[in-house]
Amino acid sequence: MPRRALAVLVLLAGTSVAQAREAARDERALATRALSTSRTAIDAHRFALAQWPSAKLEADRLGDPGVAHVGVQLPRREAECLAQKAKCWLVLYLPGFDSSAASFEHGLSAVAESLDQRADAAPIVIVVLDGRTRLGGGWYLDSPISGAWESLAMDVLLPAARDALAPGTPSSRTLVMGHSMGGFGALHLAAAHPAEFRAVAAFNPAADLAPLGKQLVAKLEAGGSLPDRAALRADPTGHFYARLLVTLADAIEPALANPSRSGDRSHNPISRLIDTTKHPWRLAPDFAAALARFDPTQHPPWTRTMVFAGVKDVLIPPAELQPLRSKNAELVVTPGDHLSHLAPDFARALEKLAQ
Repeated sequence: MPRRALAVLVLLAGTSVAQAREAARDERALATRALSTSRTAIDAHRFALAQWPSAKLEADRLGDPGVAHVGVQLPRREAECLAQKAKCWLVLYLPGFDSSAASFEHGLSAVAESLDQRADAAPIVIVVLDGRTRLGGGWYLDSPISGAWESLAMDVLLPAARDALAPGTPSSRTLVMGHSMGGFGALHLAAAHPAEFRAVAAFNPAADLAPLGKQLVAKLEAGGSLPDRAALRADPTGHFYARLLVTLADAIEPALANPSRSGDRSHNPISRLIDTTKHPWRLAPDFAAALARFDPTQHPPWTRTMVFAGVKDVLIPPAELQPLRSKNAELVVTPGDHLSHLAPDFARALEKLAQ
């Protein structure tokens, strides 16, 4: 390649990096203002919602509006956190598939509020990133199809939360937690950004994706149909197993799940994800390989890790999470199913990790 052409490429690459950093700074400023404003809207449970137009999400190919939605849970001593007069903790919480930031208030806000009432409790600021897309969720990964969720969390939300809600809070007092899809996201973010978190807690996490993918294929075969993307978009509360499978592909292997290279968003990607010529149906080999690459049970975070598994969870049984125990994670088997024991597990994790 001629030197002049190479120099132009280097210049263009440098320009794009600089533009990306500037865009992240701009969105961080928007997020900081939104989080600051949310403090004035705190309700009786000390919870509020915030939102801002997000460049990280506006480029997805699902037709989503490109708006970040976040929940904020503040302690009674929030003024001390703002003035840096107390050693506060910052928690990034990631909800599960189809779950919203608002759902945190109905299920977990009371847990945080109860812990905050203790005389010896450290103040805890919690920010809840709503990870939903039109089809159910972006899995907290960066994807050209479902949005740049990982970058939104790490480059925008966490810095903005430190600016607006918990100034001076270091990574040594920052936790990441999540349930189901959010449990996968929490394990992934902690593994990918080990210097940013003191510890991670994952509740019934979709950690071993290959067995989960096989389960979803079996559910679809039992149903006898493969809805196309248009059907999924038309019925965003139905086709649960198909939406799970498609969003996994959107997040993990965008080239395989690309809804369209010609602009036709009704293209059916599911037939590219499943080999229906075999009985029982199987994951397509390239999709199975992609799922195996994102396996926190084999590549867990180096930070302190707590994993909670419901003994009655048929979607993600504890046996699939056992490998994490051999990787120095603390595996806690609870009496619940996929969702029923979340509140006490969340309380236990906060009590053990935010101290």
